[in-house]
Amino acid sequence: MASFGKLAMALGSAHNENTLALANLNFDFSLFRVEAPEEFKALGKSLSAQRRREAEIGSPHRLSRKLGALFEQILPHTPDLVKAYGTRVSEISQMAAVNPKGRDIDGPFAEHMGADGTAIWAAATSGPSAIPVLMLACMLARIWKAAEAISIWAEIIEHRKKQISEDCHGDKGSDFATIQAMHQEFTRPQLAEWDASIRAWLQSADEAKSFQQTQLTLIINNINLPVSNNAFVFQSVVDSWTTAMVAMDGLIKGGSQRDPNGALLLGLAAWHLYPDIIVHGSSTKTISMNDPLIHPGGKLTLGLENLPDNHLGVCWSLPLAHLMYYGDPVLSRRSISQDSSRVSIDQFVYFALGAVLSSWDLQPSQTLDAIEWFVGVNRWLNLNNLATTESKSPQTLQLYEQRSLDKSTTWLLRSSHWFRLFMDASLAILEAKQEEQDQALKLVAFGKRKGVHFMAGGLKYHPAPFFGLSSPATLLPIVRSEEYRITLLRKIANELGANGKYGNSFIIRYLHHDDDSDEERYEYASVLPQDHISLKRQRSGEQRSKTQHKRWISIRRKDEGLKLRDPKAPACQCENTHNLKNSPHNSKTGGNGSIPDAEYLCVNGCPCANFVEGCIEECHSDAQKHFCEVNEDIASRWAAVKERGDEISSINEACSMQNLLRFTNIISSRDSDQPKVSTENLFTDTWAQVSGRSITIALEDAPWDTTNRGNITIREVNFFYGDMETAAIYRVGPGVYLADESNVSVNIEQLKAGFQDGLELKRLLKHFQRTHSTYDKYMTSLNAIAAAADIYKILPSATIDLGVVLQPFCDSHWAISAHARQDIVHEQISTLHLDRAETFACIAMFESGSLNAAPESLSAVMAMSTGNSIFVAAPLLCDPAEAPLPHEVRRVVGNIGRAGINMLIPPQNPKTVKLKPETWSLINHSKFDGKIEDSFQHTSLHLSFTPYVLPLNIGDHGTQDKDVFFVESLVSVYDHSKWIADLDILKSFESHLFSRVQRANNCNHRCDYQKIGNCLYSNRAASSLKLTSLDNWEELIERERVNCVVRANGNWLARLATTVLSISQGHKTAVVSNPICWECINSQHHKATTYIC
Repeated sequence: MASFGKLAMALGSAHNENTLALANLNFDFSLFRVEAPEEFKALGKSLSAQRRREAEIGSPHRLSRKLGALFEQILPHTPDLVKAYGTRVSEISQMAAVNPKGRDIDGPFAEHMGADGTAIWAAATSGPSAIPVLMLACMLARIWKAAEAISIWAEIIEHRKKQISEDCHGDKGSDFATIQAMHQEFTRPQLAEWDASIRAWLQSADEAKSFQQTQLTLIINNINLPVSNNAFVFQSVVDSWTTAMVAMDGLIKGGSQRDPNGALLLGLAAWHLYPDIIVHGSSTKTISMNDPLIHPGGKLTLGLENLPDNHLGVCWSLPLAHLMYYGDPVLSRRSISQDSSRVSIDQFVYFALGAVLSSWDLQPSQTLDAIEWFVGVNRWLNLNNLATTESKSPQTLQLYEQRSLDKSTTWLLRSSHWFRLFMDASLAILEAKQEEQDQALKLVAFGKRKGVHFMAGGLKYHPAPFFGLSSPATLLPIVRSEEYRITLLRKIANELGANGKYGNSFIIRYLHHDDDSDEERYEYASVLPQDHISLKRQRSGEQRSKTQHKRWISIRRKDEGLKLRDPKAPACQCENTHNLKNSPHNSKTGGNGSIPDAEYLCVNGCPCANFVEGCIEECHSDAQKHFCEVNEDIASRWAAVKERGDEISSINEACSMQNLLRFTNIISSRDSDQPKVSTENLFTDTWAQVSGRSITIALEDAPWDTTNRGNITIREVNFFYGDMETAAIYRVGPGVYLADESNVSVNIEQLKAGFQDGLELKRLLKHFQRTHSTYDKYMTSLNAIAAAADIYKILPSATIDLGVVLQPFCDSHWAISAHARQDIVHEQISTLHLDRAETFACIAMFESGSLNAAPESLSAVMAMSTGNSIFVAAPLLCDPAEAPLPHEVRRVVGNIGRAGINMLIPPQNPKTVKLKPETWSLINHSKFDGKIEDSFQHTSLHLSFTPYVLPLNIGDHGTQDKDVFFVESLVSVYDHSKWIADLDILKSFESHLFSRVQRANNCNHRCDYQKIGNCLYSNRAASSLKLTSLDNWEELIERERVNCVVRANGNWLARLATTVLSISQGHKTAVVSNPICWECINSQHHKATTYIC
């Protein structure tokens, strides 16, 4: 038996040696293509011709063949999983929304459109073993960054080669393909391109299965499971891969899985297969995915626990030895919930809303209160029904006029401003369905956890809560309700200790606005309720005392001092009231007339004594039939004061109407311990000259005068807290000690109440300007968020890598650059206006989650390809008559099939075809006959690439893989299949030779017209311009130095191409919009020599 064993080993060794010898033959097995499984065939049919060719004979196919052969012997048998996966990818590939076909409007990018299924089709046509390897690649791409995934592939390929080599030299046999694969080279660029195709597919599939993927993500976010605890990369990856495939195959067959490890959940997220999930937590809940590819019995059971806020969901930690060129292995850790998540721009705004709330000291239960506050402001502004300022409908203009808004305040109504952004987001959250609201609130909560660092890099750079509005002194001038101001100040006074020994030393001075007369006057309110005699008596007849707050209102307007009666004014005609000898004015001062103007006033018995400006009709009863000279201004004022008194009484507060403070009841400052006050300023309610923070007031029954009821006292009071212009607390004497007022703040409930009656937009704007100056980092982030939202709102279905939230947003180079060009504080602009380079830098950051490129390095970029998107500068995709905004970029679904972020740049000196002598017969240069038609119907634009590729230096020294590249790209114009020229479109539009011209708005040219199509042709204008028709490319290239008309009407591609080529030849070129009026063009004195019609 021993001899037989030795013989078997010898035969096995001989077999391995023969296999190794055959493997060394120059035979490339990777070039063979096999028939794809039936389930995958619909995917192949949906691919563009270019992608299918690349998948079947290009680099992805060769790599798939080699990888399949390399790992074939360790693959589990999972036929049902492979079949279900093929069915799912074919299903997704048939969705037009995620796999659109190229159209004319996509210009040179049409050939690169559609979902990138290149890697999947390459696997499907490379044999059964290639598909499971592709599924592993999906798992790695789902959780790891590109450079990390490539490093993992490099390591497991290296280890697998060693494993095969050891098997071949031992007693384990290996087949020919496996040994052949061991000798193949696997380059990092090949792996990177393959990985990029898979990542692009995942993005498209996530969009196609957005509902199910969101459901799965919500579940994954509530667990804390590792994919593997094995620190050995090869074993960790292989174990996780095979475990997930076997478990998923069982679920598809109808089996159940309970408490799986993180590998299966990672597989679900990567393969877009969705079994029903039973969740055990505080209660048991079944999440029905209703996936027809899963047998009804296939259910996954998970147990949820109470997790800390910093839990990672499904996570994976590995030491990556192939990530850097030099050094020890880099320990990397990633999770599905944070590192691999992509969100829409709306979801990013939800995160940003949470980031704003992060420094507001809110309890979790108060998050909705804060959201409702934003909605409350939105409701007051009526923004949910109000058009933006750009539309300016008649109804909008009427609303503006009613609210008396100027240009400096309409910023709040603009959809691009950050405050409006958060108002709209808050409204969307409250109006969302329950599941959508739950997801939105999770993003808000995530923002609250990460926001302190994201917004400004630290809490010290954040303003006080609610953008500084939690400070009552800041809030008081912004809210409109004076009753709210009074209530708030009374509360603050109570918090500061004004309810004790020194409570009566305080009074509130506030600004009252009379809506009827549009006048303002200062009034006073008590801080504490006052005891006073009620007008109602008890049954015994005794007067009843009452405790309530009190107001003092005045007839005087704001900043209007009350002067004594003018001696030259007509004397009062009241009967039996002038008796100076018996006048209390004199008796009070011993009859010496200490107040010299008293002789011109009525005595106390006359109601006229209440007014120094003059007597009014109401001074006398009808029975007397004797009136003083009527003063209509005073009469109207007095009527308003009485009406105001009724308003105050209706809210159960006492009211004292301050008029001419009667001299008979004045306790002069000379009789008190107050400093002397000159008679000249006795009744002037203005700031004192001493410090600018004190006033001298005279009040009847003042709170601090508890011994002289019924009298009027004059006191100097000092500012204590609040806003001196609108509402503030004042106190008598500087020596009153209270608690520290620096900790006084407004909570969320009080803030919501304050905004119910509206706000002062101008003052709110000024506050934000001051905040911007003080907290520039925080405000830079807010403006940058709004700018990014403005860009992405015209990029349908584009998603954002949530990794972007892990760095301070204010440090974004594109935001800093935009701020340097614009003075946010002084120009009062609504948001940052990015230029094209800043826009591409912004998109690159959002696509990668980390790239912070300097905009100045991207000035020549015309498009950017990454993932499943090509972001194209708008001028490349529209008629040259249109004038897109500098930041306007459009998204094309697709990519150029390269790894990383590819910045497409034009060549420095684009070439144009050299016409051969025999083309002379094609050149006519006929006189323009007024007909506007399309003579360039066979024009097309195509995108190709030169070998020039330059990695962009982003400071990641030592890494083996680069993430960002400049790719020299050619936008070429063809006539039929004939190449005409390569174009630098953006450079041409920036040239001084380029202009746009259109028919004047007030055009009334009617005489001598022939209407030919869209052209109003005038013989006189045509004769003046002396126009020559250019009807083919040869005529344009060999044009004479005369005024010409390029006829490409209605063909935006040809108009674009002819415009750029004309400018590149040095001709002044004007693009004419329909309808065309040559008389207008002639009258506008355009100096163009080429008109593109």
